[in-house]
Amino acid sequence: MTSGMATLSGADLGELFADASTPTPAPAVSGGSPATVVFDGIWEEAPPPAPRPDRLRERIEAACAGRARNVSVNIVSPKVIQVGFEVRDAAEGDRLVTTIALLPELAPYQVDFDIQVAP
Repeated sequence: MTSGMATLSGADLGELFADASTPTPAPAVSGGSPATVVFDGIWEEAPPPAPRPDRLRERIEAACAGRARNVSVNIVSPKVIQVGFEVRDAAEGDRLVTTIALLPELAPYQVDFDIQVAP
């Protein structure tokens, strides 16, 4: 009768773990809470998933409410967003750019602004 266990020699084990020193890429995280990932013994928090485009539009439009007209938000690429709006004066445009740029949801993006001053 044969046992269900296999016996491996030291050479066999060496071949099995030959690539153990090569880092393996972390799996992608899709939705849910951030994952903790280990690279060479260092723990790192995975970045949170990018917000949905409709949520980005809502947050930008809310920041502009009552301060700008003709607000537009275009997702140019997975990493670039274009935000456009019309303001009464340049100072208000500068304040809105700062407010929008500080939104935490926009941290993973490059945000290009198109501001029109129209009294």
